[in-house]
Amino acid sequence: MLTDASSQNFGVTWSLLLPNKPTLTATYGIGSSTANISGTDMESSGSNKTLTLSSHYKLAGWDMYGAYGHYSSNFTTPAFLTGTSQDFSSNGTQWTFNTTHKIPIDGSVSLGWSHQSSSNGDSDRSAGTSYSASAGITPFGRLGLSGSVSYSTNGAESLAYSLLGPAAGNIQLIDHNAQTLFLSSSASLYIVKGLSIIGHITHRQEDYGLGPISDTQYGGTVSYHAAHRFLGSYYISGGVVDNANKLGNTGAGLTGTVGMDRKFGHWNTSADFNYMQNVQTLYSLVTTSNMSYGASVRRKLNQSTYLSLFGRSSHSGLVTVEGTNNMSNSFGASLAWKGYSFSGNYSASNGAGVLGSGGTLVPTPIGPVFTPDFIYFDAKSLGVSASKRFFRKLLVTSSYSQVKSSTEQKLGLNANSGNRFSVNTTYTFRRVSFVGGFTRSSQEFSTLVGGPRVVNSYYFSINRWFNIF
Repeated sequence: MLTDASSQNFGVTWSLLLPNKPTLTATYGIGSSTANISGTDMESSGSNKTLTLSSHYKLAGWDMYGAYGHYSSNFTTPAFLTGTSQDFSSNGTQWTFNTTHKIPIDGSVSLGWSHQSSSNGDSDRSAGTSYSASAGITPFGRLGLSGSVSYSTNGAESLAYSLLGPAAGNIQLIDHNAQTLFLSSSASLYIVKGLSIIGHITHRQEDYGLGPISDTQYGGTVSYHAAHRFLGSYYISGGVVDNANKLGNTGAGLTGTVGMDRKFGHWNTSADFNYMQNVQTLYSLVTTSNMSYGASVRRKLNQSTYLSLFGRSSHSGLVTVEGTNNMSNSFGASLAWKGYSFSGNYSASNGAGVLGSGGTLVPTPIGPVFTPDFIYFDAKSLGVSASKRFFRKLLVTSSYSQVKSSTEQKLGLNANSGNRFSVNTTYTFRRVSFVGGFTRSSQEFSTLVGGPRVVNSYYFSINRWFNIF
């Protein structure tokens, strides 16, 4: 999607810091944004206000922190994204309190409490209350032990906020009375230089309206970091996770990371591969997995020529609901030579996401766990650019980009495609800059009849800077 956007933000922070007294910090911020869809009269707009009050104090060895936060947001999305123009509005309040205290055996204990309430458009809803407690000790330098427990009276809302933040205020939830309880413990042992192992056990009890669930998860990880004269810097880690309930083992997963940075002659290279089995244990024990891998090479060909290439890919493995996986790929290259520079990039992504109140589509394969309002998306983009500086004062840049995207929700499939070409020149004479250029945009939407919309624009400006003081 091709847009012309503008935004304004303002924020102010004030603190009261008195010796041996509780601190007080207040932060207030407002913001707004608008985006015009090129070639149409469609416009998206949003605004938000936030107020945060926080305080910190130490009393009898307890390090205490409390905060109050209130937000309100409004967003209007254009019809091409969801099939019809939608207005989102939400506001919410959150209270939090956390405290920690040192305990024997080089350890500490912490307690936490939070309460959230929010409303969106038509209805009020309570986010409920969450409680947490954790403790950790170090019997000796190489061994660490820890344990925690958490309970929430509205797990669906708490999970939504943990993933989306205030943007979760407008989405529909599956259940407002999902109570969740989690207990976990872990141990870490540093064996020798660069080598360590970590093990954990987690137990959950939850009910999201689909029936009570209770099971236990076991896991362990081994990691090793080192540097070698011939191999360069490299790191390796791996682990295993096992799930079990009263009926027996219900599945197992692996985690692993391999990476290295190495110089081959004049080439600087780096590469890595990551597999992660994501286990959400704060408000829901949902098992998903994701893998990503990428590489880059860089070289100075001569005193005036530089080349770099990169590629990156990531995609889902295990998902909670079939068909809600996510994928993204990106590739690029750049070349600089005697004042010329050239670059190109390509990216593609598709999957399932949740539209937040700020207008951002957040990819999340566990969305169906707490809300039915998720959107399928598919997007591709291609871009190339070139620039040249003449006589040290004249800079000419040119770029071309092409995009294709589609979204699908309950109201049907919406697709759009477009391209943009632009040329910009900047000439600097002492303290004066002369800027001019041309832009041509073309965009087409499946929800609008009449074929592609084409917009040609020209611009010119003169700038001069001054020393005021």
